[in-house]
Amino acid sequence: MKRLFLVFFFSIFFQHERTLGSYYRIIGYINCGRPWTAEDISGEKLTDLNIAFASIRNNWEIYLEGYEDGNLLAQLGRLKGKYPRLKINLSIGGWGAEGFSDVSFYREWREKFVENVMEWMEKYDFDGVDIDWEYPVDGGGGMIKSRAEDRENFTKLMEELREGLICLRNKTGKSYSLSFAAGAFEEYLSWIEPTKLARIVDYVNLMAYDFYGPWTQTTGHISNLFLSKFDPEGKEGISANRAVKFFLRAGFPSRKIVLGVPFYGRAWEGVENVHNGLYQPYSVALEGMDYGEIKALIPQEKLQRYWDEEAKAPFLYNGDLWISFEDPQSLRIKCDYIKKNNLAGIMFWEYTLDPQKELLNVLYENLRMKRKGKFLDRKDLRRK
Repeated sequence: MKRLFLVFFFSIFFQHERTLGSYYRIIGYINCGRPWTAEDISGEKLTDLNIAFASIRNNWEIYLEGYEDGNLLAQLGRLKGKYPRLKINLSIGGWGAEGFSDVSFYREWREKFVENVMEWMEKYDFDGVDIDWEYPVDGGGGMIKSRAEDRENFTKLMEELREGLICLRNKTGKSYSLSFAAGAFEEYLSWIEPTKLARIVDYVNLMAYDFYGPWTQTTGHISNLFLSKFDPEGKEGISANRAVKFFLRAGFPSRKIVLGVPFYGRAWEGVENVHNGLYQPYSVALEGMDYGEIKALIPQEKLQRYWDEEAKAPFLYNGDLWISFEDPQSLRIKCDYIKKNNLAGIMFWEYTLDPQKELLNVLYENLRMKRKGKFLDRKDLRRK
Protein backbone atom coordinates (compact mmCIF):
# COMPACT_ATOMS: atom_id res chain seq x y z
CA MET A 1 0.00 0.00 0.00
CA LYS A 2 2.84 2.35 0.89
CA ARG A 3 4.60 1.60 -2.40
CA LEU A 4 1.39 2.29 -4.33
CA PHE A 5 1.02 5.59 -2.54
CA LEU A 6 4.59 6.60 -3.43
CA VAL A 7 3.98 5.78 -7.10
CA PHE A 8 0.90 7.97 -7.11
CA PHE A 9 2.69 10.68 -5.15
CA PHE A 10 5.64 10.97 -7.50
CA SER A 11 3.46 10.79 -10.60
CA ILE A 12 1.49 13.82 -9.48
CA PHE A 13 4.64 15.56 -8.23
CA PHE A 14 6.42 15.36 -11.55
CA GLN A 15 3.34 16.33 -13.53
CA HIS A 16 2.97 19.38 -11.29
CA GLU A 17 6.62 20.28 -11.84
CA ARG A 18 6.13 20.19 -15.61
CA THR A 19 3.08 22.43 -15.55
CA LEU A 20 3.93 25.06 -12.95
CA GLY A 21 7.41 24.35 -11.63
CA SER A 22 9.09 26.12 -14.55
CA TYR A 23 7.40 29.43 -13.68
CA TYR A 24 7.76 31.71 -10.72
CA ARG A 25 4.59 31.66 -8.70
CA ILE A 26 2.80 34.91 -7.97
CA ILE A 27 0.22 34.01 -5.33
CA GLY A 28 -2.32 36.47 -4.02
CA TYR A 29 -4.54 35.81 -1.02
CA ILE A 30 -7.92 37.50 -1.26
CA ASN A 31 -10.10 38.15 1.77
CA CYS A 32 -13.70 37.01 1.32
CA GLY A 33 -14.66 39.44 4.05
CA ARG A 34 -13.83 42.41 1.84
CA PRO A 35 -15.89 43.51 -1.17
CA TRP A 36 -14.55 42.50 -4.59
CA THR A 37 -15.72 41.16 -7.93
CA ALA A 38 -14.09 39.15 -10.70
CA GLU A 39 -13.60 42.37 -12.63
CA ASP A 40 -11.31 43.66 -9.87
CA ILE A 41 -8.87 40.78 -10.35
CA SER A 42 -5.98 41.05 -12.82
CA GLY A 43 -5.75 37.31 -13.22
CA GLU A 44 -3.17 37.50 -15.99
CA LYS A 45 -0.66 38.80 -13.43
CA LEU A 46 -1.14 35.91 -11.01
CA THR A 47 -0.41 32.21 -11.11
CA ASP A 48 -2.61 31.51 -8.07
CA LEU A 49 -5.43 33.19 -6.16
CA ASN A 50 -6.00 31.85 -2.65
CA ILE A 51 -9.56 32.28 -1.39
CA ALA A 52 -9.33 33.16 2.31
CA PHE A 53 -10.51 31.84 4.56
CA ALA A 54 -12.63 28.77 4.96
CA SER A 55 -13.05 27.74 8.59
CA ILE A 56 -13.70 24.48 10.46
CA ARG A 57 -17.05 24.03 12.18
CA ASN A 58 -18.96 21.10 13.72
CA ASN A 59 -15.66 19.30 14.40
CA TRP A 60 -14.68 18.50 10.81
CA GLU A 61 -16.83 20.45 8.32
CA ILE A 62 -15.40 23.37 6.40
CA TYR A 63 -17.37 26.54 5.88
CA LEU A 64 -16.69 29.52 3.63
CA GLU A 65 -18.48 32.71 4.54
CA GLY A 66 -20.39 34.22 1.64
CA TYR A 67 -20.68 31.13 -0.53
CA GLU A 68 -24.27 30.35 0.42
CA ASP A 69 -25.79 33.39 -1.32
CA GLY A 70 -24.12 32.34 -4.58
CA ASN A 71 -22.27 35.61 -5.17
CA LEU A 72 -18.81 34.32 -4.28
CA LEU A 73 -19.23 31.25 -6.44
CA ALA A 74 -20.47 33.41 -9.31
CA GLN A 75 -17.34 35.59 -9.04
CA LEU A 76 -15.11 32.51 -9.01
CA GLY A 77 -16.92 31.15 -12.06
CA ARG A 78 -16.31 34.40 -13.95
CA LEU A 79 -12.63 34.30 -13.00
CA LYS A 80 -12.34 30.74 -14.29
CA GLY A 81 -13.92 31.73 -17.56
CA LYS A 82 -11.75 34.79 -18.04
CA TYR A 83 -8.46 33.28 -16.83
CA PRO A 84 -8.53 29.50 -17.43
CA ARG A 85 -4.86 29.17 -16.43
CA LEU A 86 -5.31 30.94 -13.09
CA LYS A 87 -5.19 28.46 -10.21
CA ILE A 88 -7.88 29.20 -7.62
CA ASN A 89 -7.07 27.56 -4.29
CA LEU A 90 -9.10 27.14 -1.13
CA SER A 91 -7.28 28.42 1.95
CA ILE A 92 -8.48 27.00 5.26
CA GLY A 93 -7.71 28.61 8.61
CA GLY A 94 -6.11 31.99 9.21
CA TRP A 95 -5.04 33.83 12.35
CA GLY A 96 -7.13 32.77 15.33
CA ALA A 97 -8.92 29.99 13.42
CA GLU A 98 -9.93 27.12 15.69
CA GLY A 99 -10.41 23.45 14.93
CA PHE A 100 -7.08 22.19 13.60
CA SER A 101 -5.76 20.59 16.78
CA ASP A 102 -8.90 18.51 17.27
CA VAL A 103 -9.57 17.60 13.64
CA SER A 104 -6.00 16.37 13.23
CA PHE A 105 -6.00 14.52 16.58
CA TYR A 106 -9.04 12.28 16.07
CA ARG A 107 -8.60 9.84 13.19
CA GLU A 108 -12.30 9.71 12.36
CA TRP A 109 -12.58 13.50 12.30
CA ARG A 110 -9.45 13.72 10.17
CA GLU A 111 -10.91 11.30 7.62
CA LYS A 112 -14.22 13.15 7.52
CA PHE A 113 -12.43 16.49 7.17
CA VAL A 114 -10.39 15.25 4.21
CA GLU A 115 -13.52 13.81 2.61
CA ASN A 116 -15.33 17.13 3.08
CA VAL A 117 -12.44 19.09 1.58
CA MET A 118 -12.42 16.82 -1.46
CA GLU A 119 -16.16 17.38 -1.90
CA TRP A 120 -15.55 21.13 -1.96
CA MET A 121 -12.65 20.76 -4.38
CA GLU A 122 -14.74 18.82 -6.86
CA LYS A 123 -18.05 20.63 -6.45
CA TYR A 124 -16.63 24.16 -6.72
CA ASP A 125 -13.72 23.37 -9.07
CA PHE A 126 -10.87 24.56 -6.83
CA ASP A 127 -7.33 23.87 -7.99
CA GLY A 128 -5.57 23.43 -4.67
CA VAL A 129 -5.77 23.31 -0.88
CA ASP A 130 -3.83 25.68 1.35
CA ILE A 131 -3.73 25.06 5.12
CA ASP A 132 -3.16 28.11 7.33
CA TRP A 133 -2.83 26.71 10.86
CA GLU A 134 -1.42 29.41 13.15
CA TYR A 135 0.10 27.53 14.89
CA PRO A 136 0.52 23.83 15.75
CA VAL A 137 1.73 23.14 19.34
CA ASP A 138 1.90 26.86 20.20
CA GLY A 139 -1.68 27.79 19.31
CA GLY A 140 -0.74 31.34 18.38
CA GLY A 141 0.55 32.02 21.86
CA GLY A 142 -2.45 30.30 23.42
CA MET A 143 -5.07 32.01 21.27
CA ILE A 144 -6.41 28.72 19.91
CA LYS A 145 -6.51 25.16 21.21
CA SER A 146 -3.28 23.23 20.82
CA ARG A 147 -1.53 20.15 22.15
CA ALA A 148 1.97 18.67 21.99
CA GLU A 149 0.78 16.02 19.52
CA ASP A 150 -0.01 18.72 16.93
CA ARG A 151 3.49 18.32 15.52
CA GLU A 152 2.94 14.76 14.34
CA ASN A 153 -0.77 15.22 13.69
CA PHE A 154 -0.17 18.09 11.29
CA THR A 155 1.93 15.72 9.20
CA LYS A 156 -0.84 13.09 9.30
CA LEU A 157 -3.39 15.68 8.20
CA MET A 158 -1.27 16.82 5.26
CA GLU A 159 -0.49 13.21 4.25
CA GLU A 160 -4.16 12.36 4.15
CA LEU A 161 -5.01 15.54 2.26
CA ARG A 162 -2.37 14.56 -0.30
CA GLU A 163 -3.83 11.08 -0.61
CA GLY A 164 -7.28 12.60 -1.04
CA LEU A 165 -6.03 14.89 -3.81
CA ILE A 166 -4.39 11.97 -5.59
CA CYS A 167 -7.64 10.01 -5.51
CA LEU A 168 -9.52 13.06 -6.74
CA ARG A 169 -7.02 13.54 -9.54
CA ASN A 170 -7.54 9.91 -10.62
CA LYS A 171 -11.27 10.62 -10.73
CA THR A 172 -11.22 14.00 -12.52
CA GLY A 173 -7.97 13.83 -14.50
CA LYS A 174 -6.96 17.19 -13.02
CA SER A 175 -3.86 17.93 -10.91
CA TYR A 176 -4.26 19.67 -7.54
CA SER A 177 -1.73 21.51 -5.37
CA LEU A 178 -1.21 21.24 -1.62
CA SER A 179 0.45 23.98 0.41
CA PHE A 180 0.54 25.51 3.85
CA ALA A 181 1.30 28.91 5.34
CA ALA A 182 4.22 28.96 7.78
CA GLY A 183 5.59 31.28 10.43
CA ALA A 184 8.86 32.94 9.43
CA PHE A 185 10.69 32.33 12.71
CA GLU A 186 12.97 29.51 13.78
CA GLU A 187 10.84 28.29 16.70
CA TYR A 188 7.99 27.51 14.29
CA LEU A 189 10.05 24.68 12.81
CA SER A 190 10.07 22.92 16.19
CA TRP A 191 6.25 22.80 16.06
CA ILE A 192 6.14 20.88 12.76
CA GLU A 193 8.00 18.01 11.08
CA PRO A 194 9.70 19.99 8.30
CA THR A 195 11.50 17.21 6.42
CA LYS A 196 8.34 15.12 6.21
CA LEU A 197 6.16 18.06 5.18
CA ALA A 198 8.69 19.09 2.54
CA ARG A 199 8.13 15.74 0.81
CA ILE A 200 4.34 15.99 1.01
CA VAL A 201 3.52 19.53 -0.12
CA ASP A 202 4.05 21.33 -3.40
CA TYR A 203 5.26 24.46 -1.63
CA VAL A 204 5.16 26.43 1.61
CA ASN A 205 3.94 30.04 1.83
CA LEU A 206 6.48 31.66 4.14
CA MET A 207 4.77 34.51 6.00
CA ALA A 208 7.81 36.78 6.11
CA TYR A 209 5.98 39.77 7.55
CA ASP A 210 4.59 41.14 10.81
CA PHE A 211 8.06 41.08 12.29
CA TYR A 212 7.07 44.13 14.36
CA GLY A 213 3.67 45.40 15.48
CA PRO A 214 1.58 46.44 18.48
CA TRP A 215 2.95 43.42 20.38
CA THR A 216 6.55 44.73 20.25
CA GLN A 217 8.08 47.37 22.51
CA THR A 218 9.52 49.44 19.68
CA THR A 219 8.92 50.32 16.07
CA GLY A 220 10.62 48.14 13.49
CA HIS A 221 10.53 46.86 9.94
CA ILE A 222 7.58 44.52 9.38
CA SER A 223 9.12 42.64 6.45
CA ASN A 224 12.78 43.57 5.96
CA LEU A 225 14.73 41.35 3.61
CA PHE A 226 18.00 41.54 5.55
CA LEU A 227 19.01 42.54 9.07
CA SER A 228 19.35 46.23 9.91
CA LYS A 229 22.45 47.59 11.62
CA PHE A 230 20.05 49.35 14.01
CA ASP A 231 18.26 46.14 15.02
CA PRO A 232 18.58 45.87 18.82
CA GLU A 233 18.68 42.07 18.47
CA GLY A 234 21.80 42.27 16.33
CA LYS A 235 22.57 39.08 14.40
CA GLU A 236 19.68 37.37 16.21
CA GLY A 237 17.16 39.79 14.73
CA ILE A 238 14.48 38.74 12.29
CA SER A 239 14.50 39.09 8.51
CA ALA A 240 13.05 37.38 5.46
CA ASN A 241 16.49 36.13 4.47
CA ARG A 242 17.04 34.51 7.88
CA ALA A 243 13.60 32.89 7.62
CA VAL A 244 14.42 31.39 4.22
CA LYS A 245 17.69 30.02 5.59
CA PHE A 246 15.87 28.45 8.55
CA PHE A 247 13.62 26.54 6.14
CA LEU A 248 16.46 25.53 3.85
CA ARG A 249 18.41 24.11 6.77
CA ALA A 250 15.28 22.31 7.98
CA GLY A 251 14.99 20.39 4.71
CA PHE A 252 12.79 22.46 2.40
CA PRO A 253 14.27 22.74 -1.10
CA SER A 254 14.43 26.28 -2.42
CA ARG A 255 11.99 25.47 -5.25
CA LYS A 256 9.31 24.75 -2.63
CA ILE A 257 9.67 28.03 -0.72
CA VAL A 258 7.35 30.90 -1.66
CA LEU A 259 8.36 34.19 -0.04
CA GLY A 260 5.48 36.13 1.48
CA VAL A 261 5.21 39.93 1.47
CA PRO A 262 2.59 42.33 2.91
CA PHE A 263 0.49 44.75 0.85
CA TYR A 264 -0.15 46.68 4.06
CA GLY A 265 1.86 48.59 6.63
CA ARG A 266 1.97 49.07 10.37
CA ALA A 267 2.16 52.45 12.11
CA TRP A 268 3.09 53.93 15.47
CA GLU A 269 2.63 57.41 16.96
CA GLY A 270 4.66 59.27 19.55
CA VAL A 271 7.92 57.89 18.19
CA GLU A 272 11.17 59.44 19.44
CA ASN A 273 13.33 61.07 16.77
CA VAL A 274 16.39 58.85 17.10
CA HIS A 275 17.62 57.08 13.94
CA ASN A 276 14.57 58.65 12.27
CA GLY A 277 12.29 56.64 14.56
CA LEU A 278 13.66 53.22 13.60
CA TYR A 279 13.55 50.69 16.48
CA GLN A 280 12.34 53.37 18.91
CA PRO A 281 9.72 53.27 21.68
CA TYR A 282 6.29 54.71 20.91
CA SER A 283 3.16 56.00 22.63
CA VAL A 284 0.43 54.40 20.51
CA ALA A 285 0.35 51.53 18.01
CA LEU A 286 -2.17 52.18 15.25
CA GLU A 287 -4.25 49.73 13.21
CA GLY A 288 -2.70 48.25 10.10
CA MET A 289 -3.34 50.20 6.92
CA ASP A 290 -3.39 49.17 3.28
CA TYR A 291 -0.91 50.41 0.71
CA GLY A 292 -3.41 52.83 -0.83
CA GLU A 293 -4.06 54.42 2.56
CA ILE A 294 -0.34 54.78 3.22
CA LYS A 295 0.24 56.59 -0.09
CA ALA A 296 -2.60 59.00 0.69
CA LEU A 297 -1.10 59.76 4.11
CA ILE A 298 2.30 60.82 2.77
CA PRO A 299 1.28 64.36 1.70
CA GLN A 300 -1.47 64.61 4.31
CA GLU A 301 0.85 63.94 7.26
CA LYS A 302 3.98 65.41 5.62
CA LEU A 303 5.72 62.07 5.88
CA GLN A 304 9.26 61.67 4.60
CA ARG A 305 10.40 58.39 3.08
CA TYR A 306 13.60 56.82 4.39
CA TRP A 307 15.52 53.81 3.14
CA ASP A 308 17.38 51.32 5.35
CA GLU A 309 20.14 50.23 3.01
CA GLU A 310 21.25 47.20 5.05
CA ALA A 311 17.72 45.90 5.57
CA LYS A 312 16.54 46.85 2.05
CA ALA A 313 13.40 48.27 3.58
CA PRO A 314 11.60 51.63 3.38
CA PHE A 315 9.84 53.52 6.15
CA LEU A 316 8.02 56.83 6.63
CA TYR A 317 8.44 59.35 9.45
CA ASN A 318 7.42 62.91 10.29
CA GLY A 319 8.89 63.28 13.76
CA ASP A 320 5.90 61.62 15.40
CA LEU A 321 4.15 59.13 13.08
CA TRP A 322 6.25 56.17 11.89
CA ILE A 323 5.17 53.62 9.25
CA SER A 324 6.79 50.41 8.00
CA PHE A 325 5.62 49.03 4.65
CA GLU A 326 6.66 47.54 1.30
CA ASP A 327 7.05 49.72 -1.78
CA PRO A 328 8.12 49.15 -5.40
CA GLN A 329 11.84 49.46 -4.60
CA SER A 330 11.81 46.89 -1.81
CA LEU A 331 9.69 44.47 -3.85
CA ARG A 332 11.99 44.67 -6.88
CA ILE A 333 14.88 43.72 -4.64
CA LYS A 334 12.90 40.81 -3.21
CA CYS A 335 12.08 39.60 -6.72
CA ASP A 336 15.80 39.64 -7.52
CA TYR A 337 16.43 37.72 -4.31
CA ILE A 338 13.87 35.09 -5.31
CA LYS A 339 15.54 34.60 -8.69
CA LYS A 340 19.05 34.58 -7.25
CA ASN A 341 18.13 31.99 -4.63
CA ASN A 342 15.94 29.86 -6.94
CA LEU A 343 12.85 30.20 -4.76
CA ALA A 344 9.43 29.11 -6.00
CA GLY A 345 8.01 32.62 -6.18
CA ILE A 346 6.23 35.24 -4.14
CA MET A 347 3.00 35.41 -2.13
CA PHE A 348 1.21 38.46 -0.78
CA TRP A 349 -1.48 39.35 1.71
CA GLU A 350 -3.81 40.68 0.51
CA TYR A 351 -5.11 41.47 -3.00
CA THR A 352 -7.61 44.23 -2.16
CA LEU A 353 -5.02 46.19 -0.15
CA ASP A 354 -3.33 47.39 -3.36
CA PRO A 355 -6.29 49.02 -5.16
CA GLN A 356 -4.24 50.61 -7.94
CA LYS A 357 -2.24 47.39 -8.56
CA GLU A 358 1.03 49.29 -8.14
CA LEU A 359 2.67 46.58 -6.05
CA LEU A 360 1.18 43.72 -8.06
CA ASN A 361 2.53 45.28 -11.25
CA VAL A 362 6.04 45.26 -9.76
CA LEU A 363 5.79 41.55 -8.96
CA TYR A 364 4.43 40.75 -12.39
CA GLU A 365 7.00 42.77 -14.30
CA ASN A 366 9.88 41.19 -12.36
CA LEU A 367 8.70 37.57 -12.07
CA ARG A 368 6.75 37.02 -15.31
CA MET A 369 9.38 34.68 -16.58
CA LYS A 370 10.28 31.07 -16.81
CA ARG A 371 12.83 29.98 -14.26
CA LYS A 372 15.52 29.89 -16.97
CA GLY A 373 14.97 33.57 -17.67
CA LYS A 374 12.61 33.87 -20.64
CA PHE A 375 10.05 36.64 -20.16
CA LEU A 376 6.44 35.81 -20.91
CA ASP A 377 3.74 37.96 -22.38
CA ARG A 378 0.39 38.28 -20.58
CA LYS A 379 -1.34 36.46 -23.41
CA ASP A 380 1.08 33.53 -22.94
CA LEU A 381 -0.01 33.13 -19.34
CA ARG A 382 -3.66 33.36 -20.37
CA ARG A 383 -3.38 30.93 -23.26
CA LYS A 384 -1.04 28.13 -22.13
